[in-house]
Formats: sequence, structure tokens, C-alpha cells
Amino acid sequence: MLIGDAAGFPCPVEAEGIYYAMLNGNLAAQTAIEAISSNNFKSFKLYEELWKKSPIGEEFEAEPEIYEFIRAGSFSMEAAKWLVSFLNDLLYSIFNVADSHLYNLKLLIPRIMKYSQLLRLIFNYIFPTSIPITENIIKEKINELLPNYLPKILINLNQNIFDKIKSIREKLTEFSYNFIKSYYKN
Repeated sequence: MLIGDAAGFPCPVEAEGIYYAMLNGNLAAQTAIEAISSNNFKSFKLYEELWKKSPIGEEFEAEPEIYEFIRAGSFSMEAAKWLVSFLNDLLYSIFNVADSHLYNLKLLIPRIMKYSQLLRLIFNYIFPTSIPITENIIKEKINELLPNYLPKILINLNQNIFDKIKSIREKLTEFSYNFIKSYYKN
């Protein structure tokens, strides 16, 4: 079993590796203990399941989207041209005490809307990153709450319901993205 950097497990965002190596090493040790104590070396397959269900797996599930967001956003020279102005407008709208808070809130949306690049950044990078995160949250909540509201015979339909919700969410995301994209093309 490979662990840490040798296994390609540094954090995909900032390339930090110590925490991931320690966590990964612990999972490898658990797997080795299981394999040796049961004298079943096929149980080394457990290692892959463990790291995929750990924070490492969660991080790598959304890694391409997170990486692209960082490169397109805060580390992009093109984004720097408008990002500073955007943050200034946003902070001014929130913390301006010269005018009433209600007045500032009324101006917040128009101030933000003038940054079409922000909407592109959100729809291209933030929404795709949120899908794997929200998918797990929704699935966990369905598994937690569904048994309280359905007869036992219907609980087996749980996965089917989750798949339909996921499909609807993906279609709504796609529709929203295409709507905004077409709006800014015109």
C-alpha cells in the first residue's frame, strides 16, 4: 500500500501533505492489521474503500472543480482586474454606515450584478464543485429522514428517489447555467 505523497494524496488545492499522509497511513495500518489478523490478504481491497470514504476521498471527489476555481479566480491575472473592485463594492455595501443598512442592501444586488465575470465564475466553478458536496448531504438526509415517513416496504425505493432528486438538481443547474450564459452573450 502506498501512502501520502507516494500515493498521490497531497491536498489537491494547496498541496499540503502531512495531514493527508497521517490520515492515509492510519487507514493503511487499519487495513494491514485486518489482513494479518484474519490471514486474508484479499482484505487489502478494504484500503481503497477506506480512503475513498475519508476526508481524502471527499477532497479528491471535487478536486478538478476546486483546482479550476482557484486558477480561474483568485490566482488569475484576468480575474484580479475585476475581483478587487467587486470585493470593494461588496464590503462597502455591507459595512457602509454613512447610509442606512436597508439602503445599502437595496444597492447590493445592482452593484454585484455589474460583475458578469462573477456569475461566470459561480456557474463554471462553484456550482460544479457543490454538486458532489450537496449530493452526499442530500443522500444522508434522505437516509436519515425517509424511514420516519414511509412504510418499511417503501424504504427500498430510497435509492430510486435519490436518483430522481439528483437528476432534477442536475437539470436545474444546467438550465440556470445556460440561462445566465445566454443572458451574458446578448
